[in-house]
Parts: sequence; C-alpha cells; structure tokens
Amino acid sequence: MVKKLSRFKTVDLQAARLTACGITGIQTRESGRPTIFKRLKSDTAFFGRLYDKHGTINGRSLYKGERESQSQFWTRFVDTMCTEFEQGHVGPTERPPLLTIDLEATGLPGMAKDLLKIVEIGAVITDFDGKIMDELSVMINPGFDVLNHQDCGPAFRVTGIDRDEIMRRGIPYAEAPDRLRSWITGKMESRGIEAATSYNRSYDFGVFLSQDPWNIESTGIGEYECLMEWFQRLRFGRTGRLRGSKATDAAAWLAGRGHEVYTPPGHHRALWDARMEASIERGLSVESRMRLGGSPSP
Repeated sequence: MVKKLSRFKTVDLQAARLTACGITGIQTRESGRPTIFKRLKSDTAFFGRLYDKHGTINGRSLYKGERESQSQFWTRFVDTMCTEFEQGHVGPTERPPLLTIDLEATGLPGMAKDLLKIVEIGAVITDFDGKIMDELSVMINPGFDVLNHQDCGPAFRVTGIDRDEIMRRGIPYAEAPDRLRSWITGKMESRGIEAATSYNRSYDFGVFLSQDPWNIESTGIGEYECLMEWFQRLRFGRTGRLRGSKATDAAAWLAGRGHEVYTPPGHHRALWDARMEASIERGLSVESRMRLGGSPSP
C-alpha cells in the first residue's frame, strides 16, 4: 500500500525526488508497462523536455498550451503524481541493472588540464537488490611525466596508488576511453544496464566521463541520480557544499540506520569505492521507499 503524499509540500517533493522515494522507474499498475519515466530527476528543464514530447502521465494529459512555463508544468506534474500515488495507480518498480563508477585521478579541478588525468577506474553493475552482477577494475598510465610531476604528488599520497605499478600494469591513456566505452556498450547488451552514476557526479562525470575524450554518453547510457545529492536530501533536506557529505559519511549513516553497506579494506581505490557506492545506492533506495511507506525489498 502506497502512503498518501498529500501532507508533503510541493517544494519538499521537488527537493527530495518526489519525497526522496528513490524511484528510478514508474509503471502503471493496471498495464504493468514501463512508462516514459525511466529516470526521475529534480530538474524542471528535463521534465519540460519530457512534457513537450509526451504530455501525459499515466494516460492523463498534462498539456495546457504553449504558453505554460516549465515551473507551472512542474507544479502540475507534482500534483498529478501525488494524485496517482494516492489512488494507487503508479508506484516504484524494479530499476534495471545499474552501473556505478568510481575514479582515481592525479588531482582536482583547477590543476593544469594536461596533468589532470584518470589513473584508475572501478565499475560495478548491481541488480535492484544490490547484488553485484559484474565488475571492472583497470589502471591507466598517463605517462611518466604526469605521474611524477610534483603537482600530482598529493593525489598519490592520498590514494596510496603505486606509480611504478601504474607504469607496469596501466593501459596507455590514449586507449582507455575506447576500452571503457566498449565495455559499457557490451554490458548494456549483456547485462541490460540503462544508466550510470557515481557518488559525486559533478566530479566523475562533470570533469571526466561526460567530457572528451571519455564521453561515455555516446554509448547511449543514461543518467542516474547523483548519490551524494540523494544522500544529502535524505540526511539534510538540501544539497550543496555540506559537511558530512563524503561517501564514507553516507555509508556510516546508512549503516547506523540498519542498512548493509560494503566496507572497503582500504580507501581511495576505485573498485573498492565503487562497491561501497553501489551499496550506498541500495541503502538510499531502501531508506527512501521506507520513508514513502512502501515495503523495501529484503
């Protein structure tokens, strides 16, 4: 039984992804057919594009004329979704397998672009219940000069990654983007993944994966909620530069609330962190559905 949402304010719904319910797919309970809402995002521009193209929610038209603003559409979208939830017509469904990616790099935004390089990628594919279906771990060699540049030293002291190991095992940097895109494309076909995320999308995707030469969106992989922002909405009710927002903070908070979270044997290694972040996604999803009043999966 889905809890009624009438007691929630519109602003709460927007800020918390429809009361932080963690829904990544919505389907009509009458037909069981997945609708156009395979990914929900608190972004009026996204819903504006979706509205312009489709104009319906669960068969109910939302079209009110070309002069309607996106904010007006968003308000009516929330109202309509509340009504649909209250009447039991729509509800959370099992999301497709999800790709969670973590990166280790030579530094942070602001350093010279020719020095800011990825040196390790960890990727985990999980099903709706958080079970690991597949993994990827790869070291990437950006070259001797980059690895040994004095400006990159602090990053390696934090991660503990051995630069000599990167020189021995790392694949050439120029080959890495194609290798990653090929792997993702293959897993979209074999594992059915539709979306990719990370704990801090603004860094992993904004600085690297959505930019050349990586540009993983060219594979057709979709976006998914930024895990850090999702955690912040649940924990603090807002997003931004907030203390206590690291992945380890999210893991500790979820563990304290009884959720099972992967504990890495160390810190700042890509595959370990990707496993932890995938378990954070599972915990956030369960916590969100519990708040909504639904029954979490075991």
